[in-house]
Amino acid sequence: PKIPKDAMLPLRKMPFGPLLLWGPADPDAVLSKLFSTDWRSTCVGRKVHTGSSVSESDLRVPCSSLRGRHSFAEEWRNVAAEEPELLGDLRGLVLRVIERKLPGCELQ
Repeated sequence: PKIPKDAMLPLRKMPFGPLLLWGPADPDAVLSKLFSTDWRSTCVGRKVHTGSSVSESDLRVPCSSLRGRHSFAEEWRNVAAEEPELLGDLRGLVLRVIERKLPGCELQ
């Protein structure tokens, strides 16, 4: 599928489990284009069979069914909308970490 350039750029850092990875500017738009609008609750994988014949199959399962194996696999939720006070706490924590790692750096 074609993804609009403004949905991809500029890239930004985003949390993924315990990691911080580069992601698209508008992840909602990109994921909806790639996986359909149910990406928040359905995990999608692709299995390619090789051998005498080649075929592909898309695997779609509820994300909650993968939680026991992959701690980050859960239904997506918008923390900013559900618990806005967490954003303030998170912002303060990030600023303290940055100030500790970059002495003399003033952040607003």
